[in-house]
Amino acid sequence: EEKLKRYGERFLNLIIDYCEEQNTLTLEEKKADKVDKKKRRPLQELILPTDEVIKKISIFEEPSQVSLLVKEINRVLEENNCTRITSVKVCDWLVSKGYLRVSEEEGKRAKVPTEKGFTAGITQERRESQRGVYQVNLYSPSLQQWICDSIAEIQKFSKKAIEQEISVQEDHGENE
Repeated sequence: EEKLKRYGERFLNLIIDYCEEQNTLTLEEKKADKVDKKKRRPLQELILPTDEVIKKISIFEEPSQVSLLVKEINRVLEENNCTRITSVKVCDWLVSKGYLRVSEEEGKRAKVPTEKGFTAGITQERRESQRGVYQVNLYSPSLQQWICDSIAEIQKFSKKAIEQEISVQEDHGENE
């Protein structure tokens, strides 16, 4: 609580988002939703955006990374008191729809476009960082729009995935 006072709620929100994307929240935290921020809702309270809310989301004119699109989506969702989404859940949803697949090369896992994904407008761009060379997925404006139009479906998919994970962990815990 002292760190919350010192660094503020925005910093806490960034840490929580990172933990969610890295799947580091414990089962108890997920169940009790101890991450009770004023804009977040408990798992059972999914607040879906209306068509009017979705129309407020700005689509990038150029192909863009999903993380940038999700940042814009969440800006609008938060302003309208709707449930947020994460880049990881969007990509997981795209895997479930057949637009991305999980690839493992040299011990590294990545989500890469399938033929269906390339056809829909996912491209890859080679980038370099201190860690080395990697490929980044870029989403065309039309695909960005489709993702925005599918936010409610993605949120329901995400909620269902978390509920299934909790159920599996509870079952696993009972059998030990």
